[in-house]
Amino acid sequence: MEPYRLGKKVIKQFCVYSHNPCFVDVLEWLRENKIKLEAHMPGISWTRFCIDSDSPEMTMFMLTHRRDCEAVDEDQDYTTGGK
Repeated sequence: MEPYRLGKKVIKQFCVYSHNPCFVDVLEWLRENKIKLEAHMPGISWTRFCIDSDSPEMTMFMLTHRRDCEAVDEDQDYTTGGK
């Protein structure tokens, strides 16, 4: 998925599934860094969040939780896990 722009900022979207063993760790990290999130239910529960690509939070996210999360793809059906 292409990142979107908010003014001069380039924002990238990611999601984490509730069945992921790192789900709670990711949510705690998001809360600590004051990153807004969107919870999606029913079906497969997942949480979407956005991070400014030039921010220190993006660097920390890439180092700590990137392998636990997926980039949001507009063609992906997140309720079923299919395209």
